[in-house]
Amino acid sequence: MRCATRVICFVHHRSIAGLVGSVILLSASGASAAHLEKIVDNIQKPIYLTAPPGDPRLFFIEEEGRIRIVEDGQLLPTPFLDISTLLEYDGLFQGLLGMAFHPDYATNGYFYVNYTMTGGDTRVSRFQVSANPDVADAGSESVVLTVAQPGYDHNGGYIAFGPDDGYLYVAMGDGGYGGTHHLNAQDPTKLLGKLLRLDVDVPSGYQIPLDNPFVGVAGYREEIWAIGLRSPWGMTFDRDTHDLWIADVGLKSWEEVNFQPASSTGGENYGWSLMEATHCNIPPSGCDDGSLTHPVYEYPHGPGCSVNGGFVYRGAQIPGLHGCYFFSDWCTSKIWSFRYDGSDLTELTDRSGELGPPPGDSFSYLAGFGQDADGELYVIDWNWFGQNQGQIFKIVPDASEVPIDVPGSTASLLQLTTPRPNPFRSQTRFGVVASVRGQASVSIHDASGRLVWSERVMTEPTITTWLDWSGRDADGGSQPSGIYLLRVQLGDQIESTVLQLVR
Repeated sequence: MRCATRVICFVHHRSIAGLVGSVILLSASGASAAHLEKIVDNIQKPIYLTAPPGDPRLFFIEEEGRIRIVEDGQLLPTPFLDISTLLEYDGLFQGLLGMAFHPDYATNGYFYVNYTMTGGDTRVSRFQVSANPDVADAGSESVVLTVAQPGYDHNGGYIAFGPDDGYLYVAMGDGGYGGTHHLNAQDPTKLLGKLLRLDVDVPSGYQIPLDNPFVGVAGYREEIWAIGLRSPWGMTFDRDTHDLWIADVGLKSWEEVNFQPASSTGGENYGWSLMEATHCNIPPSGCDDGSLTHPVYEYPHGPGCSVNGGFVYRGAQIPGLHGCYFFSDWCTSKIWSFRYDGSDLTELTDRSGELGPPPGDSFSYLAGFGQDADGELYVIDWNWFGQNQGQIFKIVPDASEVPIDVPGSTASLLQLTTPRPNPFRSQTRFGVVASVRGQASVSIHDASGRLVWSERVMTEPTITTWLDWSGRDADGGSQPSGIYLLRVQLGDQIESTVLQLVR
């Protein structure tokens, strides 16, 4: 799983809530915007939480080999998936390490997992849900990829589907703590220490996307999307901008957070083992010829030791945190956030005070974060010392930070979630969120402005109303490929975005 440290060495301004549209966010200067609320406890070494698009359930990984479900605030007794007999688990680095739902999970029932198989190698496999939506078919495994591991640690494990291309991204560690394993990350003939990009929409295994950066390049594995990773622990796409974030655990002195813009065509070299963050490692000087991609944030070892990457907050419940990237540290259990616009990092904030354990609770070792279908964030306490003592907390707004409807206004804080997938072939899904109850008009227009499809929906405060569009007009007629405008209006507020239909 991990191995590393750090201390925050500078502070930026804390954001202060103010006017947002016709919503007033009431907050005293310097007051907390949010706190943690326990969702579930008495679980075994949780490390990650996610949900399929539009699904109110929470799916979380127990590292020993199970995926569990929380539904309506209750932990379901039967695991969604239990593959503990298939994997190698050393109590820390190995085990069930990642999962991702296929973008079309609602129709095909496919989801993917990354685990350390018996013998210690990495395996990425596809499974399918059974007729019972709360239980997967444990016999449906279809192996996508197997990567030999020279050591027991630095497996990586995070997997995610690209929101623009629908390909599966796989974050691989360099294969081990000591010796020459560190050199794997710069070896283009190996998959270790790389970010892989795979087309898994095939009957079994994978295809290599033709636009991967090293297709046809002699001496390179064509699965590679980026190189130079040591032990990535936290890889996520921003659900609004589609930018990619990768937190990479350091070795001797530095932790780092890497950023890849949505416009990237791949091929980045994040530096390991030439560099640790922005500092030369092998060789000790003159390691960067200018071709390496530096992290957007680093911090030194000290009381901390190992970075946990998180998510950019895109939920509706805490507007003041919208656009903040969250991360934490394994050793200190501290939580930070910052904003990054592609060039400048601002508002670096130590949130350990407001996002500390609730009264009567305590942290053991924070293992990471989770994100539900609405973009709300969760903090995961792994707990090294006790059986069934892991916990999951939700980041929730303080009472003073809940959006207040201004008297006389017709609507407040209307949001339109990012349609997924987009571009799409047969169906796309999007959500409408508002902080007040009201009737919203949703419409889709073609490039000439002609109304193609419309719907009226009732909004409830901070609850996402999900809608699907199948690329057909109101009479059921199939629409041609092209660009379409999605528009939602509630009172005097309007939000819009562009859809691309590909037949």
